[in-house]
Amino acid sequence: MKIERLLAGTTILIPAGLLLSPTCAYLLHFFAFVLALSLLFVSSDWRISTCTYFSSWKGVWALVFAFSITFTLPFLFSPYSVWKDLSELKWVLVFLALLMPAAAVFRSAGQRKVLRMCGWLVVGILLFASLIGLVQFLTMLDPIREWTGQQIDDFGRRATGFLRNPIPFGHAMGALFWVSAAGFLVASVGGRYRLAALIAIVCVASFTSVLLSLTRGAWLAIAAVSVFSVFVLQGRPRGYWLRGLGVACLAGILVVAFSSETRARLLSAFDSGDRSNGLRLELWQANYEILKDHPFGVGYNANDLLIGEAFDKLGFERHEWMGHSHNEFVEIGVGSGWLGLALYLWLTAWLLWRSVKIFRGLEMNRDSWASFTLLSSILLQLFVSVCALTDQLSTPGRYLLCLAWAVVIVAPVELASKEVGK
Repeated sequence: MKIERLLAGTTILIPAGLLLSPTCAYLLHFFAFVLALSLLFVSSDWRISTCTYFSSWKGVWALVFAFSITFTLPFLFSPYSVWKDLSELKWVLVFLALLMPAAAVFRSAGQRKVLRMCGWLVVGILLFASLIGLVQFLTMLDPIREWTGQQIDDFGRRATGFLRNPIPFGHAMGALFWVSAAGFLVASVGGRYRLAALIAIVCVASFTSVLLSLTRGAWLAIAAVSVFSVFVLQGRPRGYWLRGLGVACLAGILVVAFSSETRARLLSAFDSGDRSNGLRLELWQANYEILKDHPFGVGYNANDLLIGEAFDKLGFERHEWMGHSHNEFVEIGVGSGWLGLALYLWLTAWLLWRSVKIFRGLEMNRDSWASFTLLSSILLQLFVSVCALTDQLSTPGRYLLCLAWAVVIVAPVELASKEVGK
């Protein structure tokens, strides 16, 4: 069906859109949503599958509903909340709206023309963004914004690609590094070494971009995912994976050894006297004080109004970087209270556990596309969640997490229908 192929292609392009601008990703997602609605009208198979996505995951949807209620209540009763910040619940809608697009990607395994065309477009945008980031790092110039006449923000010697900030760029490139690493593994295990060599180029480009963004949270997330992923994989795939991680580790060591900026940035993470480390610790302590005083939450982003008083109470000096806590879990906890934080953590852990369980039931040689899709979902969930420990999630991070969650929801249904169709 042409609509289904177009939906799959549009969904595959969303991660590339995140490298260009959040607006581009929103437009692609809106187009995908329109295509999904069209499929619901014309296909009874899609209507049945969509109903099954909800009926087979009642526990997850109960958690999502409970979290949404808990997130909303402080806006009704807290004097500090602002109603416009309730718009952060849009990510629940994004999650729901990505179910059918994720399913279309699952079903695109046999559509080689669509995969090839969209894949090359994504790779082209990624490589171009990596090249721009390299130029920014080496020259401290921004040729794209100079050419278009846009305002240039001074981030020093840090790669931002097409984006305005190195942190979302590091998160997006780090996520795409893990997606390409999953593709490299599946291609290698399946004996498709030419494809694996091409994907390796994408791995190198995206990994280098993460390093040049000087985003320490993304570096920490890559290290954490590297360790956890070893326990996800088993047998021969784990051997391939360990060799690949060894090469990436060696590449990282070489970059740190020969780049003074990267080396200084890495060492600053372990420096107790580093200003940014100290500011984060103060922000986390101050937000914890707010949470202790308001255990049911003050409303998302409302901690900005109370953070000054918390700093005074703890004897900290006020500063200009008190806008957010640099930790998504802290933001959710202070905004929606202990219950909201517990529900969010439960949802995050449950979906991760289920995705690992489904992935381990696959044979990588026989179910190569499903294995790639689910392994990408696992790695994305891990990467984005660890990034959230040191930074508030940006549009790329939240979008990719919602897409990874959507993959987990549709996977059992799509795999079961594939087995029945044999």
